[in-house]
Amino acid sequence: MQRCPCWQVAFTNERKDHRYYELVEDTLHPEFDYRYFVIKDAAGQACAVQPVFLLDLDLLVGVSPRFGVVVRWAIANGYESFRSSALNYDPKLHLRHLLDPLDLYVRHTSAPINALLKHILPALEPTRYDETLAKFRNYQELWAPPRRLPRLYSS
Repeated sequence: MQRCPCWQVAFTNERKDHRYYELVEDTLHPEFDYRYFVIKDAAGQACAVQPVFLLDLDLLVGVSPRFGVVVRWAIANGYESFRSSALNYDPKLHLRHLLDPLDLYVRHTSAPINALLKHILPALEPTRYDETLAKFRNYQELWAPPRRLPRLYSS
């Protein structure tokens, strides 16, 4: 950067001018990596310099060891997506996950009880009342009319 003409006048109106960043460079621990973005105008002339520090972080530090092992294995084996159970929706919402529909089937051995369950179970289904679920951007997709599947057996 010292060879860049704009560097000598960078931040001239600021308390931390180019000398500050040179001092930071001289005192940085060797583990830290840094670069500078030179921002140019439409004519290609440098009009600003933005220091950037690069960090090599292990995003799995602090998670449970079992989860970390699973994620490291998945990355090493080329997995590109992740699906988890239908629990703990709040963190998934903040991580911008999409919801996957999950079909659950309940069948009793008694036909009259099945007729009753058909009407009772939709009211008892707990996720229908979960306020966090309604905030997901694909929430409405979960409540599409069920597909009619061919009967594989006769009763």
